[in-house]
Amino acid sequence: MAENTEQYQSTDVTGDVDRDVNSRWSDLLPAATMLVIAAGGWIVSNGFDRVPKALAQGMQPAAYPKLLCLVLALLGIAMAAEAIRHRQPARSAPPVLAPITAVLLLAAICLVPWIGVPGAMVLVCAIMPLLWGQRRHWITTLFAILFPACVYLLFWGVLEVRFPLGVFARFL
Repeated sequence: MAENTEQYQSTDVTGDVDRDVNSRWSDLLPAATMLVIAAGGWIVSNGFDRVPKALAQGMQPAAYPKLLCLVLALLGIAMAAEAIRHRQPARSAPPVLAPITAVLLLAAICLVPWIGVPGAMVLVCAIMPLLWGQRRHWITTLFAILFPACVYLLFWGVLEVRFPLGVFARFL
C-alpha cells in the first residue's frame, strides 16, 4: 500500500513526504480560471460605452467591471502564489454547507427587489456566520451591521454608485 501512495506524494527540500502532488493543482487550476475570467471580463468591459465627462456622475460604466476584474486577478495571483509557496495537504471535498450557502446567496439575490441590496447584505451577514458555526452572537451581530454599512457607504459616498434600497428607500 505504501508503494502506491509514494507515486502521488512529493518531497520537500529535506526529503520528507509532506503533501499530495495534486494539492498544488487544486489551487493553481482555480487561480488560472480566475485569471482567465478576469482577462475576459476586462476585454468585454473595453467595449462599454463611454459617458461624456460633462454628464458623468460617479464611476464610468466600464470602470466598475474593470475594478472587479482587477480584484479578481489579484486574488487569483495571490491564490497561485500561496499554492506555490506553501506546502499543504490536499483539501477534502467542500462541506455539505457549501450548497446550502449557495442557496442562501441565491435567495438573497432574489430578495433584492423587495429588501434592497443593503437588506440582502444584512440578511446574508447575519445568517451565513451562524450557518457555518459562529457561536459568538455579538460578533455576528456586529458583522451583520458594520460590514453592510461600510460597503454601502463606500459605494454611495466614495464611488457614487447607488444600490436599490427596496422597502428601505422611504427611510433614507
